[in-house]
Amino acid sequence: MLRHFVGLNPGANVQSYLKILQDQHPYLKFSFSQAEVYKRGALDVKATLGQLADAKAAKAMARKIPYVGILFSLGTNAGEFVSDQNKYKSEWEKGGRAAAGIGMDIGIAGLTAGGATLGTMICPGPGTLIGGAVGATIGIVASFQLEDKIKDVGEKAGKWAGETYKDLSKAAGDIADDLSDKLSDAGNFVTGLFK
Repeated sequence: MLRHFVGLNPGANVQSYLKILQDQHPYLKFSFSQAEVYKRGALDVKATLGQLADAKAAKAMARKIPYVGILFSLGTNAGEFVSDQNKYKSEWEKGGRAAAGIGMDIGIAGLTAGGATLGTMICPGPGTLIGGAVGATIGIVASFQLEDKIKDVGEKAGKWAGETYKDLSKAAGDIADDLSDKLSDAGNFVTGLFK
C-alpha cells in the first residue's frame, strides 16, 4: 500500500527503486546497499566523482554546462521586463536592455573561451584552466563596470527600433490606403464608362 501511495508499482523492489534514481539522475551513482533500504541519501559520492576520470562521462557532463549558462542568462536578463526601474519604459526599450545584457553575457563567454584557447597554446591542461579563469575574470569585472552603460545603449537602440517600427507601420498603412483609393477611383472610372 505504501508503494502505491508514493507512486511505485505494487511489485516494486530494490532494483526498481535504484532504477528510478538512476533514470532521474543519470550523472550520479547510487549505492545499492542504501537503495536497498530506500534511503533518500543513496548517493555514492566516490563513484559519482570517479566518473569524472572517465573522459566520455566528463565530456557528456561538460556538454550540458553551456545550456545552463544560456538559461541563466535568459532568465536574469528577462528581469528587465518586470523590473520596477523599467516600469515607465516601453516594451521596445525593455527588450533593448535585455538584448544588451544577453550580448554582454555572450561577450563574457567569448573572453572565457579566448582565454582558455590562449592558455591551451601556452600550456595545455593547466593553461587552459588558468586562461579560461583569467578571461572570465576580465569579462566579469568589465561587466560590473559597464553593465548600466551597455544596457542604456541597448535601451536607446530598442527605443529607436520601436519608433522606426511605428513609422514604417504608419507608412505602410498610408500606402495601403492610397492604393485602395487609387483602385477604387480606377474601378469608378471603368464602371462610369459602361453606364
